[in-house]
Amino acid sequence: MRIRSMHRLAALVPLLCLAAGIASVAAPFSPGSSTLPDEQRSLAGIRQVHLRISEIPLDLETIGLTAERIRTQCKKKLADAGIELLDESQAPFLSLTIMGGIEPDAPEAIGFVLLMELEQAVYIERLRQTLEVPTYTKMFMVIETVERAPKLAKLAVNQLISRFVTFTGAASRSTDLPAAAP
Repeated sequence: MRIRSMHRLAALVPLLCLAAGIASVAAPFSPGSSTLPDEQRSLAGIRQVHLRISEIPLDLETIGLTAERIRTQCKKKLADAGIELLDESQAPFLSLTIMGGIEPDAPEAIGFVLLMELEQAVYIERLRQTLEVPTYTKMFMVIETVERAPKLAKLAVNQLISRFVTFTGAASRSTDLPAAAP
């Protein structure tokens, strides 16, 4: 009984994620929409980021979610889009938080969540201060068999970084940016 409900849950979660993803991607491009959402507009002009990857749980490292692999995958996608990956913290932080593990009561199942955020300096008029806050957030959730999880882990990272690159490009093309200082 418990395994059957796990399989149903495992089938339902990706469908819900897909529906949420379609809704979040489709909304800015719907007919009559003349401006992008603020979250996406905040990506306009991003040409450099500092990638920060959280500590990865051991269960997830065993399926291939390692900081080195993630960094390599992200660096290539960012470079292809003309976004430079910096080691210094002067650039906005592209943060990837990874959580999850194997369920002890169902050792054939693994669940994980990847949360990508872009943190950048934002002036809060009410406080008259500039704060580092997330201006862009996307998440990918998976409940899957341990056997299939490595493929989905790579797909999850790819989808998150691809969406960031796509949204950044669209925001940069549709936003009038001030001229760069000499």
